[in-house]
Amino acid sequence: MRDFAIPDSTETEAPAAGTGLRMRVAHLLAAVGGALLAWLALTYAVSCATLYFGLGVSALTAPVCLLAMPLAAYAIVAGDGVRRVWLTMLACVLASALIGGAGWQASRAYDHSWDGASYHQEAIIQMAEAWADFPAPLPTTVRYGDWIDTYAKGPWVIAASLYKATGSLESALLMQGVFACIGLLLLASALLRCAAFPVWAVPLLALPAAFNPVTIYQSLSFYIDGQMTSLLVALVGVGLWLLTAPRRWQLVLVAALIVLAINVKQTGIAFAGLLLLAVLFCLWRLRREWFRRTFIACAIGGVLGGLAFGYSPYVLNTLKHGHPFYPILGNGDFDIAQGQRPPGFDERNRFSRLLVSSFSAPTLAKQAAAEWRLPFAWRADDAARYRGADVRIGGWGIWFSGALVLAVVGLLGLRRVAGAPRIVGGAVLVALLAATAINPEAWWARYHPLWFFVPVVIAGMLLCAHQRSARLLGAMVAAVLLANSLLVAAYYYPQQHQLSEFQRQYLAELRAAGYPIVVWFGAFPSNRIRLRDAGIAYYEVNDAARLPCTQPQRIFAHEGLYCMVAR
Repeated sequence: MRDFAIPDSTETEAPAAGTGLRMRVAHLLAAVGGALLAWLALTYAVSCATLYFGLGVSALTAPVCLLAMPLAAYAIVAGDGVRRVWLTMLACVLASALIGGAGWQASRAYDHSWDGASYHQEAIIQMAEAWADFPAPLPTTVRYGDWIDTYAKGPWVIAASLYKATGSLESALLMQGVFACIGLLLLASALLRCAAFPVWAVPLLALPAAFNPVTIYQSLSFYIDGQMTSLLVALVGVGLWLLTAPRRWQLVLVAALIVLAINVKQTGIAFAGLLLLAVLFCLWRLRREWFRRTFIACAIGGVLGGLAFGYSPYVLNTLKHGHPFYPILGNGDFDIAQGQRPPGFDERNRFSRLLVSSFSAPTLAKQAAAEWRLPFAWRADDAARYRGADVRIGGWGIWFSGALVLAVVGLLGLRRVAGAPRIVGGAVLVALLAATAINPEAWWARYHPLWFFVPVVIAGMLLCAHQRSARLLGAMVAAVLLANSLLVAAYYYPQQHQLSEFQRQYLAELRAAGYPIVVWFGAFPSNRIRLRDAGIAYYEVNDAARLPCTQPQRIFAHEGLYCMVAR
């Protein structure tokens, strides 16, 4: 492990010259990430408890749970006495600044995504305002009630708590940014702990890993795949900490991440499970004395996540429908890809679909055909398609295919990577490929965001090589991935803010008109909250044909028509 872990002042071996600052920064970043994770995890735990006991979601939960941040930071930061207190205070200030920045970004946006504005927002509203007998089934009059009853509820519970605390549904989107920051901080801090990993390459690799395309283009929506990806990045980061400088606080973070990953999405169980198997394998090889403790932490997290906090949906789904993953499996046997695959994809096997999607132009439309693109070749309108939260073909970014080709070439250089970096990187790479093999819809980026991390892991291994040529190739792969994420962000955020500003002005004009409206919400009944918050009086009809004018006007991005009512 000498080539992998840098000893700090708490270990028997003195740290090498020049590593003191690196270690302090690593502990500080971990403390900030741990503080943010403690806040969201405790908010989720307390909100679940109040829901299960029939008390609903409280507006005080999220603010009060901020008190967990200094406790978590103090447990993580290294040192003692006054220095430890100062580092704890600095970590809390930085964590608070990140929360404020994420909240400011969220407050400027409206969620215009299809799933976000349909059942995700509806679930959050029900959690915050109407689900008094949770976890009993919602009334049949609630739109999407069956989905809300049977899907994982972690993000909805946290968002409902933030919604109650801020009074703004849009402000609840801040959790997307906070989750991404958690992944960035825990991964970057762990890479700083790796002796073989160059300091200059830490942001080069950690930034595209944490702010990958799926996380970016879902960051201003209530889609949950980006959240799950951030949790998996954080899980790998904590796993690296366990391999380089194991401490008890890391076991607590592992358990918390497992609980959240299980309750973000059902596929989180499979993805997190495979990555945890990789971590446990590496611990068995490199840190056997910590294998048993980590396994127990994983088991505790799994039991709490699946049986306690995940009572709804996993236990209830098993009791009522015969399978914890209903409606995807069991009596439901719901095919998520039915009618969703692009033309010609039904005839291909899963690996062929993945290959085509990886080397094709991005598409948003359901029936858009695959259009091949050579690596690094793209057109101006390609990047503009990353404006939505559900990019289908080519959803891993414009230059992902180029990074993938460079990474495949880099496989030849992995023989120059020896020792612990080769074991750890190889184990994680096998886990990623296994997750790809078992996923029949791996071509669809949001259903398989882990495919993006194959070149990330290869780049990380190459950057740990002793030979300069291998490190250079690893840096090239990481740089391409970073540029790929920046391109997606450069097109996604301006378009989202422009659309949100248009929506804000439109609602302001309706309010200024002073007339009530008759509205049909279509597939997006949760948009009633936006009219209510904007101070617009409205009457709802359940059929567009019942609108009292011959030329109703569109009010929201996808569906939603209204007629002005004269007084």
